[in-house]
Amino acid sequence: MQPGKIEVANNCGTYVIKLSGDVRLNLCSTLEDYLDEMFLDGLFKTVLIDLTDAEGVDSTTLGQMAKISIVSQDKFGLIPTISPLTKTLLVSC
Repeated sequence: MQPGKIEVANNCGTYVIKLSGDVRLNLCSTLEDYLDEMFLDGLFKTVLIDLTDAEGVDSTTLGQMAKISIVSQDKFGLIPTISPLTKTLLVSC
């Protein structure tokens, strides 16, 4: 398995979190900090989680994805999207 990596992007309040390789506990504190900032963004509209290149996701990472869903629903009334994304998704607002 490839080492885990988390990449993020934001365009006009649409956040993308891309997980690739073997995503484990050691990446989760950084992701947690990012999520806190994301949910404080006044322009936040939605979050997309791309698991296309994820080879493994541990229970801590799954818990963080659950947190994304719970907070998104409670605070913004939306359900995050988990799916493969196209490279042209974040072009402009």
